[in-house]
Amino acid sequence: MQPVLKPQPLASLMRYHRYLFVDPFLWTSRHLDLVGCRFKPLNSTEYTQDDDERQAQNNDESHENSDLGYGLFTIPPSPPSDPERLAKSCAPLVKLSALYRILEYEGSAFEEYCKRGPKFYFAGQAIHRPNYVVFGRRKQANQTLDNTFQILTGYFDYTFATYGRRDKFQAKSHPGRGNNAPVGRLHQKRLAQITPAIWEEDPYFVCILLSLAQLQERSLIFKKQTTHTSRLLVTKWPDCAYIYLYEAQFTSELLEAIENPKTATDMTNWPIITRKRIPFKPFHTFQQRLVAELLLPPNQHCHNASDIEDGADVVMKRTAKRQPEQEEETRTVRRKVDMVCRN
Repeated sequence: MQPVLKPQPLASLMRYHRYLFVDPFLWTSRHLDLVGCRFKPLNSTEYTQDDDERQAQNNDESHENSDLGYGLFTIPPSPPSDPERLAKSCAPLVKLSALYRILEYEGSAFEEYCKRGPKFYFAGQAIHRPNYVVFGRRKQANQTLDNTFQILTGYFDYTFATYGRRDKFQAKSHPGRGNNAPVGRLHQKRLAQITPAIWEEDPYFVCILLSLAQLQERSLIFKKQTTHTSRLLVTKWPDCAYIYLYEAQFTSELLEAIENPKTATDMTNWPIITRKRIPFKPFHTFQQRLVAELLLPPNQHCHNASDIEDGADVVMKRTAKRQPEQEEETRTVRRKVDMVCRN
């Protein structure tokens, strides 16, 4: 059993643990432990189906399981819907195109914020640029959208994390002798060591969420102490059951410490990264359910780790008290989204 690591200020890490400052693809759970950051799974929002929706899903499943053959005639299968493409395709571009159509329908509250996700900065230097896209809230007519409350949502295909790590450990060919098997074996061992045991808690997600928060901080017209909420949608083939929604809240104080780590001598609270699974099925309601989740205000579970450790009972009581209010708010948002999508 590994000893519990006590979180340390960034200045201390810079001085005594410089070996930890590596490419974000090489981040491990140890990196998160040393700053006091961790993941927290949330229960998926319950979804209840009425009789018509249950019948529609049964028809979809029977359609998928049938061979569609009737004597001399064969009923051609209908083309897959965008939610089905997003769930089942192994091609990142196909998944991305499907998500664009799901989120950018006519009258949608979302639009593309930037086609290439922002870079992650550390100590004033651009360290890494993740391969992802960013969506933001669409500015409606006669509406002022304050950047302070703009929640950016990224979308990341986990394929890029898998191959990004592999590329870091590609053994170069031996000069004049073809492959370099001994070095290749060492690289594979090292790759296995830094690959997260639970992919849903990949520290690389923290890099993406941080880059979103840094982008929001740079977009502020007037600099002030605030908190930025970052969200990240993640798909991973061959997981055809869920899309994963991550959320974190980063303070301006923390972002300042990352910008100037050598002077960050005080311990700065890092957020808890919450994770929620959103089922793809039933496909015909996926758009409404996903949009409803993204329209909700920042969740109440992104407390920093020290708050959870020092006041776990208080947090549990607050969460239990707010649960009926959150469920009612979720149902209200879903009804509004359902009306917009149907129109």
